[in-house]
Parts: sequence; C-alpha cells; structure tokens
Amino acid sequence: MNNKSQDIQVSVIIPTYNRREWVQAAVDSALAQTGVSLECIVVDDGSDDNTGESIKTRYGKSVIYVWQENQGESAARNFGAELAKGKYLAFLDSDDLWQPEKLFEQVRYMERHKEFSGVYCLASGINAEGKKIPRRNYGSQLKENYLSLSVILEKGLPGTGSSLMINRDAFLDVGGYDIAVCNGEDVDLCYQLLARGYTIGVLHLPLTMIRSHAQSQSLLFHESRFVTAYQDHLRIFNKLLEYSLDDEVYALVNKLILQEHLRMLLFYHYINDPDKVKEYHYFIDQRDPTYLKNSTPFYQQIAYYTPHLYLINQEQKDVLDFVETVFQLRDKYNENPDGVQDTLVKIKASVWCATRGNIKDWKQAAKLTVSEILSHPGIVFTAQLWRQVLRLTLTPVIKSVIKAGT
Repeated sequence: MNNKSQDIQVSVIIPTYNRREWVQAAVDSALAQTGVSLECIVVDDGSDDNTGESIKTRYGKSVIYVWQENQGESAARNFGAELAKGKYLAFLDSDDLWQPEKLFEQVRYMERHKEFSGVYCLASGINAEGKKIPRRNYGSQLKENYLSLSVILEKGLPGTGSSLMINRDAFLDVGGYDIAVCNGEDVDLCYQLLARGYTIGVLHLPLTMIRSHAQSQSLLFHESRFVTAYQDHLRIFNKLLEYSLDDEVYALVNKLILQEHLRMLLFYHYINDPDKVKEYHYFIDQRDPTYLKNSTPFYQQIAYYTPHLYLINQEQKDVLDFVETVFQLRDKYNENPDGVQDTLVKIKASVWCATRGNIKDWKQAAKLTVSEILSHPGIVFTAQLWRQVLRLTLTPVIKSVIKAGT
C-alpha cells in the first residue's frame, strides 16, 4: 500500500458495524490485492465490540481507521469516499472478501475502456465460515459486457456493492449513496449513474466472495423489515421515474413496482391480514387491473419467498405450504391456471430447499418429484423438469466434493 495521494489508484472503503472478526478478514483481502497501489479506509459506523482497537492494533498505519456515530452503511460509505484520494473507489462490505487480483483486473479494464465510469465483476458465494457455497456465480445471468437500465431492471446487478469499482468523480457527481435507502442502495446507485449518462462495464470474472450468514438474511418474516424494504424500493423506483425514460424502461419500472405491491399482498395473505391484502390489491388494480390474472407474477414471488421461508426453521414444509396458499389466492383471480407449470414451480421450490438443506430435505424433494411426475406425467416432456432433476441429482455429489476439499 502507498499513502502518497499521487500514487494511489484505488481507495478501498470498508464500512463496518460490530463485525470485529469478519472486518479483519475483509481488510486482509484488501491489503492482499496485487498489482495496484491502494489505500484502505475502514469506516466504523459506531461499533461497540472493540472493532477500533482491533483494527489499530493489527494494522497500525497500513489502514486508515475512522469512527462515526451510527448512521448506516450508506452514510459510512459516503464518509469514506469524502476521505478517499484514489482515482477509483472500491467498496467492500465487512463480511465479504476479494480474490487477490480483483482490483488489478478492474483497473486494467478501466484503463483499457476509458468510456466507462465503473465496472462490476461477478461474485461467488461463501458461508459464514468462508467455505464456498455450491451455487451459480452472482451475475452469471448477465451475458452483456456493459450495463443499461433495461438490463439491470430485468436481470439485476452482477453482484453487490462489493463487486463494483467506480470513478470517484462520477460517484460524487451523483451524490454517492442515498442515506435514506437501507435496502437496495447498491442498485439505486447504479440506476442513478446510468440515468445521468454514466456507463458501467461488466467483467465476467468471479472476483468477489459474498458471505451468506444469519445476519445477512435481513428480511426473513418480520413485518417492519418487509415494510421498510417495500418503502425503500418504491423510493428508488420513484426517483428513477423522475428521469425521461424510454417506453421499454418505463414499462420495466412499472412491472417492478407491481411486483413490490404483490410481494406485500402475499406477505399479508400469509400472516392472515385480510385488510392489508385488500389495500395492496387496490394498489395493484390502480396500476394494472389485469396483473393478477397472470400466473407468472405469482411464480416469481414464490421464487423470492422460498429462501426467506426456508431460513426461518429450515423446514421444507413451510415453503410448500406457502406455495399452496399462493396458488389458492391466485386462483381467485385466474380462472385458468396452468397445472403443469404449477407442478414445476412446486418441484423447483422443493429442490431449492434440498440444495441448501440436509439429507432429509433431499429425500423429501426426491419423493415429491417422483410423486408429481406420476400425478402429472406430461411434465416429463419439459426441459424445466429435467433441469431440476439434474440439480437434485448433482447436489449430494457437489456437497461431497466441497466437503472433501475443506
């Protein structure tokens, strides 16, 4: 690391709050970057677990440590950006890690593609112990070499804020992170950059490791958190609607707003609050009276809720019960549901649980899959079924390989 401002290429900014052990692993991965000159700024967002003393003792002057009253991650990132001296900013969440070549590859990309103001890389998943999770890389759904509003509205980001490197001037020009947003701040930043004419590339290399753990499963089934996320997302979309958008982008934003309304409708249906169900039904009808007559939005919400429900009690039954209640509600609006597609969605939810759970979940998923094939033999002619069968078949093998390698 080189602290001479004229030599610094990248300012690494690590916001943290009460993650004394994990933040040290994050700092280690930042300082282990090869081929670039950098400064590492740790912004402590009011920790009371002795994070500061641990950082100062372990790293001394190798790290710039600053403390602020607890204001949230976005405020901490913005504070770090104000202190930064590098041409580029790279944010690293305190529970995530980088591959040693991450910044080098991104700086090289930016120097070769000067038309871009930022670049994302892909990311792999790790668990609380830092072991690789058997899943597709974050961002593998993207085939594009650059982002556009239509691409991320439809497919999402390649990763999280830990995957982005951004030109400091561009970041400051859009005002940094919106400190009023606690859920979706990374995508909000990207929306603002793209809406104002900045361009962002995609480096198709998994150079970030995103840690999944109990603390990171922030929504689960707490009403206040769901409501806060809903309000944050509407704020993000309404900000985007203030720009002059083409018809395609406007339609995608409208679709995502409808998804937010339906997500809340299903949440209140699940916890049996009929008044709230009516409220969100009204919001949906005001925007698109035909929306609930299509099964696809309900299938998308099942995919969204599956991990949240499973992580409550690690019970596959909770997920499958939810699927049935969603179908029952959907049938009130849709007189011609697709039985084959319903079956495939149920199998997909069960197989997801099997990939994350234990042998009991795997057996349950296998039993359900066979039972559904016998009840609906027509599904054997669908590629969707065989993708799930392959996924289910390979899960024990992949888990055994990963276990043997640790």
